[in-house]
Parts: sequence; C-alpha cells; structure tokens
Amino acid sequence: MNKVLVIAPHCDDEVLGCGGVIGRHVHHKDEVHVAIMTNGHLGAPELFSAEGTQKVRQEARNAHAVLGVTGTHFLDFPAPKLDAVPAYTIALRLSKLINELQVDTLYIPHRGDIHKDHGYTFEAALVAARPINNNPVKRIYAYETLSETEWAPHALTWKNEPCSWCLGRAPRGPMPSVSHPAPSRVTLYQRASPCLLPRVTLYQRDSPFSSV
Repeated sequence: MNKVLVIAPHCDDEVLGCGGVIGRHVHHKDEVHVAIMTNGHLGAPELFSAEGTQKVRQEARNAHAVLGVTGTHFLDFPAPKLDAVPAYTIALRLSKLINELQVDTLYIPHRGDIHKDHGYTFEAALVAARPINNNPVKRIYAYETLSETEWAPHALTWKNEPCSWCLGRAPRGPMPSVSHPAPSRVTLYQRASPCLLPRVTLYQRDSPFSSV
C-alpha cells in the first residue's frame, strides 16, 4: 500500500488536478491524504469572508469523502499571498506533515501555473521532499490544474525547448537530432530533467536518469 499526499494551493485544485488519480489510488487500496495550503480569509478578508471560506472547506471535505480520501489537512497559510510567507516556513510545515504520514508518493502543482501560490507551493514541496534525513518520499508528480496551467506562458514560450534527450543528458540510447514537438498532456520525465514541456511531470528517485 502506498501512502499518497496531494498538495493543493487552494480548495478544489486537488480535485481539478488529481480527482481521477485520487480515485484510482483509493481503488488500489492506497492511503490518500490531501493538504490544502491556504486560507483565503486569513490572507485577504476583503475578498474572502470567513463564512465563504468555511463553506468551501466543507465542500472540499464532502468531495474527499466521495473520493475516499483518508485525511484532509488545512495548513492555513494566507491566500492569495504565499509570497509573503518565508519559503522555509512553508517547506518545514510540509516536511513535518510528510514525515508524520510517512508519505511515499507526492502530487504537487505544476511549476509553470499562472497563479503564484501554485509556484511557491511547488518549490516548497520540492524542498520538503529532498532525499535527506530518511525522507520517505520516493515519487513526486506535478499535476495540471485547469484554469491555471493552460493559461501560463510556458505553453507558448517553451513550446520548442528541447527535452533532456535532445540535450544529450540521458545516459543511454541515441540522442534525437530534433527538438520535442508541442507539449503533451501527460508525459513522463525523470527527476532533475531540465525539460519544461510536459504538463504532468514525474520525478522518480530510483530512476537511472536521476543524475544530470
């Protein structure tokens, strides 16, 4: 049984980005937890009422119950301004949760999402999951969030950037002589790859491609 943690910057990101994957993990008897990073009322009370925030959180709990999520964890960082919080504070909180749950599989938002809270969550999660001090994380997936990932400029500006194979970073096999085509919706890449093309990226620690 795998222990899975889906890290979502805001309520609903985890369902928009990973709802089907969560259901699949549960079907395979994996233990799935969801961490909601932020609290809108704490970060911007002029935009998000306390009542509205509680309503959205209850909706999240209801959705998680339908999907079979084991636990929902609200971390209460301010939204929409994670950039106002020291990065190490966010990483330490995630690291504590990862170790408490002994998570081996992590889902995090894509680094290229247009919402800055998503980018800060991505970076903090990678720091929290570093392979040191007996960190239990073995697999890290970055997921697409509709209304965030596809609106980001990387879909256009990084379209013709070569992948790790094209850069000759793969340790075996022939190196293609052409750049990668347009971005794929779901693409497998290995840990530390510089390729920014895929919408869904896998960083896997035991991969033979882990050295760059």
